[in-house]
Amino acid sequence: MTSVTSPNQIRRLVNELYAAWSLHQPERIDAIFTDDAVYDDVAGGQVHRGKEEIKLLLRTAFVWSPDFREMMKSLIIAENAAAAIESCNAVSSLTSDTPSHIPA
Repeated sequence: MTSVTSPNQIRRLVNELYAAWSLHQPERIDAIFTDDAVYDDVAGGQVHRGKEEIKLLLRTAFVWSPDFREMMKSLIIAENAAAAIESCNAVSSLTSDTPSHIPA
């Protein structure tokens, strides 16, 4: 038996993800994703597998841009998936110790 995630549940999870990004709280990922989750970062051209890789993506983005914020413009929900159109506010504060890109 497979479980189906309702559109309302998907909407709640996506809103939680945006909150994790905008509030700089990568620990929220534990309540949003399963251990075998796949996060497809289309804009960054990277795929992150599992909670730890997804949290590392957020942490790295926060180091790269301490003022990083995500805002969802629209959300499309179909079956057991979602796609969002977003805008972000990212001001880089690069130093010699900061990666110039978010690593894969």
